[in-house]
Amino acid sequence: FSPAERERLLHFLSRHPDPKVRGIAVGACKVWQRNDQMLILLKDRNWAIKRSSVYNCRFLPPDQKLAEELLLILKDKNTSNAMAREVIESYLVHRPESDLRDWLLELALQDERPSVRDKAIWELKLTDAKEHIEKLLPILAEPPCNTWSLHIGIIESCTALKIPIPASYLE
Repeated sequence: FSPAERERLLHFLSRHPDPKVRGIAVGACKVWQRNDQMLILLKDRNWAIKRSSVYNCRFLPPDQKLAEELLLILKDKNTSNAMAREVIESYLVHRPESDLRDWLLELALQDERPSVRDKAIWELKLTDAKEHIEKLLPILAEPPCNTWSLHIGIIESCTALKIPIPASYLE
């Protein structure tokens, strides 16, 4: 397709009343590297389109506007489980700051959604944020939210980064 044809086609696909057709637009945005149109799809009223857009944002070049919209989606308490993890993954591609360890630590300590906390811990481990992981140790003394995954993530992070865990936290 020529650039003009792509523009017309993407405009048609991304604004089509049928969500299945808008879903095709998500893939086209990814292939044609169209941040501007993906931003429209991130705001879609259909959950499946929004989720697909969230996931595919990670394949686009960094963009402040996408980062802002992804952050709004993450702040929505209805965004949970796998979609919340995908929002964080895509946000990290588009983030305006280069060091988000403090933000990730805040998510791990304060967010009410276990999936968000788990993902934040995982990302901290990937950045070798030893001092941040150490601040998570008190969580080990808390009862589990609904599974032990948060506790396991902290223990695995401590093991990977060679952070000693006081025995009192493991009781």
